[in-house]
Amino acid sequence: MIQSAAQRAIALKPSELSKIQERAGGNPMLAARAVDEEYLGLEMEGADHRRYFDITPLILLAGIAFIVMRFIGLGTNDQALYIFGGIAAAVFLGISRLLYNLPPEDRRIR
Repeated sequence: MIQSAAQRAIALKPSELSKIQERAGGNPMLAARAVDEEYLGLEMEGADHRRYFDITPLILLAGIAFIVMRFIGLGTNDQALYIFGGIAAAVFLGISRLLYNLPPEDRRIR
């Protein structure tokens, strides 16, 4: 944000930078747009970002359901259920590993 303001030859106080940062919510594209709006002299009231509901636990619950289905297939000697549950469990465990490798909210680009 400081670099973007310097490119437009405007000097922003730390209080103005914090207001812009609050409006951007850690999103670099929204931060650059907020600096542009500040450069143009536009008055913006609210924040541009939205907080979204994290559905990772729901995805993991679906994976757990497939793992349980695998063991039900094992207990009832149903090979199709056992194989389908095993494949689905492997897919969901892979997806959960991918989701855990995403950067957490405290490591966002600011």
